[in-house]
Amino acid sequence: MNSLFDILNYIKTKSNQNWLSNSQKMALKKIINYLEIHRSVNLFGPIGSGKTFLMWVFSKMYPDWKYLPIPPRESEFQDFSGVNLILDNFSSDPKEYRRALYLATLYNIKKLIFVTNSEIDDAIPKVELCLKEYDIKKILNNLCVIGIDNNVVKKTTVKEDTSTKYSLPTNLWKLINPILVEKY
Repeated sequence: MNSLFDILNYIKTKSNQNWLSNSQKMALKKIINYLEIHRSVNLFGPIGSGKTFLMWVFSKMYPDWKYLPIPPRESEFQDFSGVNLILDNFSSDPKEYRRALYLATLYNIKKLIFVTNSEIDDAIPKVELCLKEYDIKKILNNLCVIGIDNNVVKKTTVKEDTSTKYSLPTNLWKLINPILVEKY
C-alpha cells in the first residue's frame, strides 16, 4: 500500500468491532445508550482521536446508519429522508447544529450523530473520545496485524539508563500517514 488513501480504504474495509480500543468501546456504549432515548448525540474529541474510525465501525455494526464524511448541504438533506445519519467533520457551532436538526425534522431524518473536534455547546448528549496510551498500543497492534508497520514505535524510542521508554503519538493520523510520521 503506497498512499494514505489506499491505507485508509484498507483499514475501513477490514475494520470491525474487535479493533476498537477500550476508550472507543466505552464511547460506543455511551452513544448506543444515548440513542435509545435521544434523537441525536455529539461525539467529539481532538483530531486523530479515532472518532471517524469509531463511526466506520458503528456504521458496519448498524447498517441502517449512513456515514457521511462531510455534512450535506441544506439542499441535500432531502436525499436522506427516513435515514439515520452520521455527520462527520460537523461544525461545533450551535447555530449549525440547530439548523441541521431543523432540516432533519423537515425531511424526516430519524436520528443523527454529530462528529466534531470540540463539543457542541447546546442541549445535546455528548460523548468525548480521548485516547490513552493503552489505546494507542492496541491500535498499533491492529495496524501491524494487517501489515501496516510504519516504524512509529522505533522512531519514538528514547533510551533512559538501562530501560527503554516509548513516546507514542497521541494523534492517530501520525500512525498511518507516512508523511506525518516523517515529520514526527
